[in-house]
Amino acid sequence: MFRVINMKKYSINFLLLLIIASPSNILGNTENDIKILQGKLLVQKSALNPLSGVDIFLDKKVNFKNELLDLNNTDNSANKLSGSSSDRTFTLNKGEFIQIQGTDKITMLFDGSIIIKFNSVPNLSDYAFSKEIEFISDLSNIKRGIFKINNLYDLQMKINEIALDKNVVDIELNLFDSRLKTE
Repeated sequence: MFRVINMKKYSINFLLLLIIASPSNILGNTENDIKILQGKLLVQKSALNPLSGVDIFLDKKVNFKNELLDLNNTDNSANKLSGSSSDRTFTLNKGEFIQIQGTDKITMLFDGSIIIKFNSVPNLSDYAFSKEIEFISDLSNIKRGIFKINNLYDLQMKINEIALDKNVVDIELNLFDSRLKTE
């Protein structure tokens, strides 16, 4: 009988503590709650800007083995993306890549293609046509599609345009690791 009384006493104390603590957690919007909310918003924003924190080198083209290829266009002398690209072009053919270095300082290869994740998958061919990008691959079973931006000087502009679409959840650069060897 003593244990039953003791258990009721602890249960009542626990219940009182829970009631007292609950209003401050439910009603209070502390700065930590706001920072967490802002952190979630920042993550969402960076998911739509895959170019933040990366360096894109447009001074050379390489193959999948990271071997230097001839640079046909003498206008491709800039080593990073710049603003307007109305009269300049930088295109990559099949098997050609440029180097990208992220915040981790690992050099990856980029062929100009991006992976777009959608809330609901549109007709991917029509979507590519409307955004003036090339449709590469259908991954609609995981709500994604792979598209290629042909003029790399337009990369930031095209990503910004795609990010404005409310149906787009995430944009990723389609990167290849040249350190991995195929057998």
